[in-house]
Amino acid sequence: MKRSTGCLNSIARLIAFFLAGLLILSVPLAILANSALRTFFSADEISHAVTSLLLLRGGFREQLVDQLVSDTWFDLDSNTTSGSLSELSPEDRIEIAQIIFPEDWLKTQLHENITVLVNWIDSEEPFPRLVLDLEPLQTELRQGGAFRIAEIWVDSLAACTSEHERQLDNALKQGSSQGLGFCRPEGELQKRLIEFVDRQLLQRLDEMPMQIPLLDEMSSEDGMKGLGEFHQNILGFILLMRWIRLLPFMFLGLIMIYAIRSWQDLRKWWGIPVGLGALFTLGVILTGNVFGPGILKNALSQSTPALELQEPIVNVFWDLLSKVFDRSAFEAVVLLIFAGLVFTIPILLHKKELGTIPKPSALEASKSEPDELSSPPTVEPFLPETITNASASDPAAENEG
Repeated sequence: MKRSTGCLNSIARLIAFFLAGLLILSVPLAILANSALRTFFSADEISHAVTSLLLLRGGFREQLVDQLVSDTWFDLDSNTTSGSLSELSPEDRIEIAQIIFPEDWLKTQLHENITVLVNWIDSEEPFPRLVLDLEPLQTELRQGGAFRIAEIWVDSLAACTSEHERQLDNALKQGSSQGLGFCRPEGELQKRLIEFVDRQLLQRLDEMPMQIPLLDEMSSEDGMKGLGEFHQNILGFILLMRWIRLLPFMFLGLIMIYAIRSWQDLRKWWGIPVGLGALFTLGVILTGNVFGPGILKNALSQSTPALELQEPIVNVFWDLLSKVFDRSAFEAVVLLIFAGLVFTIPILLHKKELGTIPKPSALEASKSEPDELSSPPTVEPFLPETITNASASDPAAENEG
């Protein structure tokens, strides 16, 4: 019986060692999964990263300005217009981008649409209803923004010759400028050209809708199928991350079943694996901070063709990953503190138990010690002759009587 019990205990300890190893490995996975869910599926985090790194500082707004102004907004000759737009100084391009795409409007639109996208992931809708609200932009442009854009554009043109000024004057009187090579006139003619460009912008505004749906192309069967597959993949990824977060708790419970029988066992089987897992997490974070940007840049360059905005896109992803690492580092430090408490509390409790055992006082010790043996009481000596004489004289007395 004792031999079988010893075998079971050995098997239980082997299982506990295996579970402790799995616990060490699962701690960094759970921490990183939890931080990734809190970062990559947060509308606030994504909108902030995209707005600050891609749209506001990545040059994306300037490219949109080139396309909108040259292809859509200005109903002018495409050859001369595209060339004139390329003559805009960087300061002018930034100012036009700020007029057409104000920072507050960008933040609002991104946050609202990303919130819709994040909420759609956990919903049963076939596709997210993403909408770009252009009404605030149209209001700002009608209140002087379009006129300022016209001023900047005209001021960037090359100076007119006398012949060009006559042609431009005739074209503006007729209200048409198709095929005309624009230049920068002086005086009253310049003011008339600015007003003409302003009217062109406002006319384009009247033709534009107040809202633009961003996923109209998804109404096709192929688009809906692809979006459905993407939706299922995202849901599967989220479900996997949520289950990974529970792994350390599962291993802690199993270790308690197989190995923990006292406070000292708790210190050894919980404190040490959790502490090692937290240290492992910090090592992974340190390695990611050192090699992460290069790996991310190489992966993006191999998966997609070279883009002008490749560096801003890498910056967006790295900004989100940095937040994941920061959150994970904080959680790892918290786990280290927890492991330290689990490791030290049993020692303190053991010392406290030893301190509560009462020690015998001096009086009790003196009472408990045996007294010195006292001398026995005096006993008269035993005289066998007296007893013999008395017993022999008794029958004689009886006979005489």
